[in-house]
Amino acid sequence: MNWETIIGLIITGAFAAAPGTIAYLNGKKREAADVAKTTADTKKTETEGKRISADYADQIAQTAMSLIAPFEASISLMEKRQDYMQQVTARYEEYVEYLLEGIDSLLKQFKIAGVDPCWKPEKMIIVPKPHDIPTQPLPKKDILS
Repeated sequence: MNWETIIGLIITGAFAAAPGTIAYLNGKKREAADVAKTTADTKKTETEGKRISADYADQIAQTAMSLIAPFEASISLMEKRQDYMQQVTARYEEYVEYLLEGIDSLLKQFKIAGVDPCWKPEKMIIVPKPHDIPTQPLPKKDILS
């Protein structure tokens, strides 16, 4: 074999291998582009997912806040009513003490006058023990009965 034949074979081989080499290199470029596109799509999907999660979290927070406001108003109103009822109860307690002192005075006057009263108040514990506090509303009684 002479050198011309060898060079001819090398050139022929190079021409024969060129399409395969070009296809291989194009495939590598496409693969790299596909990997880059897939990575970009994944990042885009993750970003979109985070945005949607943030939107839902914001919507949930807004809904929760809109539900909390009426409860806060209700609690505030109940606290005001409780304060009012405590004031009313304190005034009634004072009035009951005043009436009991008056009854004691009248009973003493009866005793001095030698009259036996037809009624005397029973001793009463003003503050009930915790187990005595009713869990159900007390029955309504007719004032005249």
